[in-house]
Amino acid sequence: MENIQAKIIPNLKENDKIQYKLPNSNTWTKATVLSKAGKTTGKNKHWYNVQDDIDEDKKSVDLDKVEWEKVTGDSDKNEIGVNMTNSSFLNDEEIAKQTELSKLHNFDTYEECDDIGQNALSTRWVITTKDNQTKARLVVRGFEEEFTMQRDSPTVGKGMIKIFLSITASMNWIVKTTDIKSAFLQGKILDRDVFLKPPPESNSKKGKIWRLKHCLYGLKDGARQFYLSVREELLSLGCKQCSLDPAVFVKHTDQRLSGIICCHVDDFLHSGDEKFEEVMRKLRTRFVAGKIEEKNFSYVGFQIHQNKNGIILDHSTYMEKIDNTTIEPSRAAMKQDVLNTSEQTLYRKLIGQINWAVQVSRPDMAFEMIDMSTKLKEGTVAHLIRAIKASNRLKEIKSIISFPKMNKDIKEWKIIVLTDASLGNISNGTGSTESHVIWIVDNESNSCPITWQANKIKRVVRSTIAAEALSLQDGLESSFYHRRIIEDILGLKHQTIPIEAYIDNKSVVEAVYSTKLVDDKRLRIDIAAIAESLASKEVNNIKWCPGDKQLANCMTKFGASSYELLQVIQTGKMLKDFV
Repeated sequence: MENIQAKIIPNLKENDKIQYKLPNSNTWTKATVLSKAGKTTGKNKHWYNVQDDIDEDKKSVDLDKVEWEKVTGDSDKNEIGVNMTNSSFLNDEEIAKQTELSKLHNFDTYEECDDIGQNALSTRWVITTKDNQTKARLVVRGFEEEFTMQRDSPTVGKGMIKIFLSITASMNWIVKTTDIKSAFLQGKILDRDVFLKPPPESNSKKGKIWRLKHCLYGLKDGARQFYLSVREELLSLGCKQCSLDPAVFVKHTDQRLSGIICCHVDDFLHSGDEKFEEVMRKLRTRFVAGKIEEKNFSYVGFQIHQNKNGIILDHSTYMEKIDNTTIEPSRAAMKQDVLNTSEQTLYRKLIGQINWAVQVSRPDMAFEMIDMSTKLKEGTVAHLIRAIKASNRLKEIKSIISFPKMNKDIKEWKIIVLTDASLGNISNGTGSTESHVIWIVDNESNSCPITWQANKIKRVVRSTIAAEALSLQDGLESSFYHRRIIEDILGLKHQTIPIEAYIDNKSVVEAVYSTKLVDDKRLRIDIAAIAESLASKEVNNIKWCPGDKQLANCMTKFGASSYELLQVIQTGKMLKDFV
């Protein structure tokens, strides 16, 4: 094999063979050149689109930033990997295992050492087949490791995803996703000794075991080690970690927001200007990326679509995968019978499906989910029938959320929160429900939903005014929290974006603005806290709205129309009453 000195960029052509080393790696990766990824005279002139020879992954590589060689002769006889010439003698599972072992070697995941009695962990293979492609993953039995460590790894929340999409649409940036290939193998170097018993497929010599250099799937802190590596790299590239959501990083240039990246383990959701794209290119130099998609793609169970009007989050695919559940007519007739073990499991599963739908795209189903969840310990066949019907109804309405382009002048933005409550309508009359919905709205009625919540009020209340006041207090606290996140991302001074609250109970509004005390002495504390928020301008206005315009109404009671709530969420246009 004849080599050309690294850093000298030749005019590589399609089908040229090269090999390169990733940063912090001693292993060569062989690849075939597909095309140039940048203009010859531009700043990205050293970027090439390549396809790895072993796993056939396509990616872009900056040859000015990695050590590389052009392969002009026969391939290296010592190449590690599957001998594809003999692959016809292996079944799909065996080929998948050999491919995975090649990845472990290419990412310098381990080194062999003598077995002198170290406590070596065992491993197992996890085989999956998707789209007629078999994949194998070597997983450590991490529970065998007797070592106490911090293992938490933050993932971006659903509310933060909505904030991200709102800002991305308003900035007119292209929404993108990047999937990091074999993420755990690219985490930080382990600071402790972890030994493994090699799998038989590795053909390791007798008396040899593996010492891990990087985390492998199954270790308790695998996800955390990768997260710490990503965090370290993003901070070194000038990004700032969001103080209220550690899974989110932002980049500011010249005191203006330049880009956002949300992390969900090895799946990144990001958008930004050209300067931020340079950050992402450098990040992909440090971590080998798999899929890179934009405008139309799937992300953590959602479908994201971008067009000239904004961004749509589509949850319908999830709904379509929910199986239609039925119950035998003879069993359905026994409505008062207590659920047996298998029926109880089905009941819990159905409530879980509905709960996930409520959290993401179907707030109109919130009250039904809350009410059914109170029956988990004493469910009957009648309750199961109700859950089946509710689950099947999820497919009747297209589950989408619109994030329209809003006015770029943030001075025209405001946050509105609508809150509602119902007294004594769950838990046999002893429990009450509360709800709130929060939007960012501009002066042209464009609205982006940020979050919604419905739940059982934490304490027993004795009056409607108490239930409504507690719901208002929770809604305000949620709006304060989400405003702080938005302002931190945009680099704004705190309390720049005004907040308006709407409630359909006049007694609460009067109590907040009046010096007259309510009769309920415990409630006086809650009213005082709300009044203090008004005095300090944390909330700019608390207004009354008629019940038929209260968009959160259907989240706390049966029979209330959800039409206008879903219309606002799906069209991205707020009712004129709240603009």
